Amino acid sequence: MNSEKIILAFAKVKEDMTFLKEEVKKVSKKKEVNKTLTTKENKTAESLTKLEKSVIKLENEYRDDLDKTYRIIAKVREEFEDKLNREIDSLKLEFETKLNDIESKNSFEGEDLY
Repeated sequence: MNSEKIILAFAKVKEDMTFLKEEVKKVSKKKEVNKTLTTKENKTAESLTKLEKSVIKLENEYRDDLDKTYRIIAKVREEFEDKLNREIDSLKLEFETKLNDIESKNSFEGEDLY
């Protein structure tokens, strides 16, 4: 009778061991999945870091180009305004000269016609 109990106890231990082995396999698979997820998360984080650096680099390049463009526009505007002011001054002088000529020809005994 004791031998039967011992055999049954061994069978139960064997059954428990099989169950534990299966549980260990399940846990191991879950850990592998977690490792895979961790690896993917790390790769994603690395990719995001690279993208952030690329965006910062592009922003800096864009900012430099934008600054250059603003300087060029300011220079062109200044040159245009200078030319425009010279042309306006020239036209004013020409107008005043013609107006003085007209006034001098149309004066009656030294008096203005106004």
